Amino acid sequence: MSAPTKAEAQPAILTEAQLAILVRLELEFLRLRRRAVGNEQGDPVWAMVLELCAARFEDRAVSVTSLCLASGLPVTTALRRIEELERNGRITRSPDKDDRRRVFVALNGEFQGRILDQLIAMERIRNEVLFTA
Repeated sequence: MSAPTKAEAQPAILTEAQLAILVRLELEFLRLRRRAVGNEQGDPVWAMVLELCAARFEDRAVSVTSLCLASGLPVTTALRRIEELERNGRITRSPDKDDRRRVFVALNGEFQGRILDQLIAMERIRNEVLFTA
């Protein structure tokens, strides 16, 4: 096993506001990639997870329909991905209290922590590549 890089050796101390910005940046990067290579070449599940992560920071609910749209996939395919995420314990569904026809989706807290750790690691790599050459 190799020694940790300079970026890995530094602890990640980010505020909740900084984490929210990091999630939003990654969503924007995803949109840029989709524009460059087309919707079907993006990572739709990653888009869903990022959307749910951003929603949690913004204290807003995300409906199944909105999440399907955020994925860029056909609805039936997006619904299958949502079912997989739920089956794997990564998300939860809950009915809307005001409109029982609508269902909201949210990230499991532990899974969101793993996603944030991933985003922090990606940001460390970017910083290392850009600023320590």
